[in-house]
Amino acid sequence: NWNGVIGKLELHADERVYIKNMLVYPDTDNKLAKIKLYVQNNTENNVSAKIETAAKSLSENGETLPAANEIYDIAPGEQVIEYSYSMGENPLLWSEFHPNMYELTSKLTFNGISESFKTSFGMRSFGTSGTQFTNNGKYVFLRGEANSAVFPVNGYPYMTKEEWKEFFAKAQELGINFFRFHTWTPPEAAFEAADEMGIYMQPELYGFGGSPEFSGYFTDEAYRILKHLANHPSFVMMAFGNEM
Repeated sequence: NWNGVIGKLELHADERVYIKNMLVYPDTDNKLAKIKLYVQNNTENNVSAKIETAAKSLSENGETLPAANEIYDIAPGEQVIEYSYSMGENPLLWSEFHPNMYELTSKLTFNGISESFKTSFGMRSFGTSGTQFTNNGKYVFLRGEANSAVFPVNGYPYMTKEEWKEFFAKAQELGINFFRFHTWTPPEAAFEAADEMGIYMQPELYGFGGSPEFSGYFTDEAYRILKHLANHPSFVMMAFGNEM
């Protein structure tokens, strides 16, 4: 409601059995990537499909980890498959000082046809200790601003990763490592840039006040934001919006 419809709109065709989405939950203590795979079966029958998962480091000369294979029985409709993938003995952790990234690929094969779903993520554990924030068990001091979607030159937010990297670079020169997006959620390009540069991000829903007419919409929108963007390691917190 602040921006209108900007950026990318697309329509694409999928196979009758395909991966709709993949959520990755890093478990740094056990060196695992815990995965929720959303699989859509548009046939009328249960099908047997092979799912192969592999991760590779996006760091220079980064390693490719061994693939894991499993056969699953998938009922008609949307199914959520949960499993864990080993990140090896010494996974590279993500932080503002070392923004190490991985790319995770899941490939579904059914009736001899394969289709892949890729996402990037980082191994990090963002939390609290008493009244302080932590990342990977170390204290973090958040130095940032409340970004209120003010982009006077364009009249709308940056839509490319390169523009956001330039924006974040200026912020880092000033000692900023954190952005609260005051009552809005920036485009995915912002998170892609923040992932690479070690910026901590707090997107928010774009709602003011507590109108009951919008409560169901805001809840649905919150889940959509999480499903689409929360794999990004820079996405460390989320708020419901302003004065909700």
